[in-house]
Amino acid sequence: MQKLEERIKSLSPELQKEVLDFVEFLLAKYSLPKIEAKNGKKSVGGSLQKYANSKLIKKEKTAWAESAVEKYASR
Repeated sequence: MQKLEERIKSLSPELQKEVLDFVEFLLAKYSLPKIEAKNGKKSVGGSLQKYANSKLIKKEKTAWAESAVEKYASR
C-alpha cells in the first residue's frame, strides 16, 4: 500500500482527483448489497433493471467523455 500512496502523491492534483473518482466508482460498484431471489442471488442493481430507461442507457457509454468535453472546453 505504501507504493500505491507514493505513486498517487507523485501525480498532479488533477490526476489525484481522477484516482479518487475511480476508487469511489469501484466502491460504489462492488459495495452494493446482495438480495436473495427465488432463482438464486440477484444484485440490487439487477433488481432495479425493470426501471431502466433504454434511451439513457445508450447515452451512458459516452456520458463521461461528453461531460469532460463540457468541463474543459472553456479553458
